[in-house]
Amino acid sequence: MHTFKRNDSVTVFGRTIGGRFVIEGEAKIIRPIKDVDEYYVVAFADGRYQRFVDPAGQSDPAAYLARLNDLIGAAIAKATGAP
Repeated sequence: MHTFKRNDSVTVFGRTIGGRFVIEGEAKIIRPIKDVDEYYVVAFADGRYQRFVDPAGQSDPAAYLARLNDLIGAAIAKATGAP
C-alpha cells in the first residue's frame, strides 16, 4: 500500500548507528517502490534516495519522533535489564 503521491512533501525519519531515530529531513515523493509498502524514491536537496516513509509521523513529526525514541529506549532497557 502507498499513501503518498508524486510531489507530496513528507518528513523522512532515519536511524543513527546508536539506534536513535532522527528526522532525516523533508523530501518530495518521486515514485513508489512497487510491491513494498510505504517505500518510495524521494528527493532531498542533495539527491534521490529510496526510503520508507512512515505515514504515522507526518502530522506531528517531532512528537512522533519523541514517542518512537521513548518506545525504543524502553524496549532496550527491558531487554538489557537497565533501569
